[in-house]
Amino acid sequence: MPGRAVTLDTLGAWVIKCNPSKTDVEPMRAAGETKPSWCVADNYRTRLIRPDQ
Repeated sequence: MPGRAVTLDTLGAWVIKCNPSKTDVEPMRAAGETKPSWCVADNYRTRLIRPDQ
């Protein structure tokens, strides 16, 4: 759909989903913090990610 793609101007927030069958969520929950880095799928949205967002 033209005009519906996410851009830096229309981006509201990033949501990082975790697959609990691949990543153990409980230690992060208990520590109150997430892993320092994540692997993300390569697509046009991931190319919008900037440091410190």
